[in-house]
Amino acid sequence: MGTAYRAANSLVTWKRQTSFLLDPVDPQASGHVPDRQPIRKSTVIVTVTLGATGTVIVNGTLDGAPVSQTLTWNGVSDINETTQLFDVVTSLDNFLSWAAGAKISAKAGGGAGQPQHSLTTIRGPGWPVTREDVGGRGPQWPGNRAGHSGDTPLQRFIVGYEESWRPRRGDIVIEDSTGTEFIVLGVREAGGTFRPNEWHVNAKERADSQGL
Repeated sequence: MGTAYRAANSLVTWKRQTSFLLDPVDPQASGHVPDRQPIRKSTVIVTVTLGATGTVIVNGTLDGAPVSQTLTWNGVSDINETTQLFDVVTSLDNFLSWAAGAKISAKAGGGAGQPQHSLTTIRGPGWPVTREDVGGRGPQWPGNRAGHSGDTPLQRFIVGYEESWRPRRGDIVIEDSTGTEFIVLGVREAGGTFRPNEWHVNAKERADSQGL
């Protein structure tokens, strides 16, 4: 959990749109287990950086039946995509030779290299934050724009600072007690002498944020 900063007055679930099934990691000879699953039948787009050679076998199921596909790298392209669809991905078996500093990742795909995005939980449920109604007041930083209407007030979520994670524009914040959803419009660091101790996150109710 982040640095203690002030009394929390709200518990939230923090979500982010992502297509990653396996977040970028160092390749392991023992293979990899996905961090999350596709939300619909998807191809699997596997990326191995820095010119790897060899194969990765993607294993999983489709409609309850076991399926797999072998992808091959020849040191030219970093990206390969299965033609096989998966609704569950169980493992990526790694038979690659890779360069120092290489990363492997996998995304849910919709064919032709296009990723399929879904909302995944980053923090919470029960993540403590301080919520403030700030309207259009305050300095003009991204997400706190001049001329913002008081009819749809901005909300500011003050979140304890973490070096391993940063809120970002487009995140969805759900207030656990009410189910109200907010879309993040802007983020900045605040407080601290040598490093920040808070994230200040401006957001607006999601129903008022269509088209942003």
